[in-house]
Amino acid sequence: MFGSALSATQFTTPSGINSVTSALANRVLGTGLNSQPAAATITNELTTLIGILCTTNSCTTSQGTYAVAAAACATAFGSADMLIN
Repeated sequence: MFGSALSATQFTTPSGINSVTSALANRVLGTGLNSQPAAATITNELTTLIGILCTTNSCTTSQGTYAVAAAACATAFGSADMLIN
C-alpha cells in the first residue's frame, strides 16, 4: 500500500499521519453501503493508535515507522468494520 513512500519521519507531523490514515480509510470503506462508519471515525481512531504507538516506539526511524504503519494497517483491515455478513 505504501511502498517506499513512507519516510522515517512520516509520523512526526499531522499531515504525515493524515496521509496514512486517510489512505487506510479509503481502502477500508466501501461505497453505496447502507451502514458503515464515517471516514473521520476511522482516521481519528488510527491517529490515536499511531500516537500511542509512537510514544513507545521510535517513529523517527524507518524501521519504527514501518512497524507502526503495519500495525495501523492490521488494525484497519482487521477491525469489525471489515466483517461481511
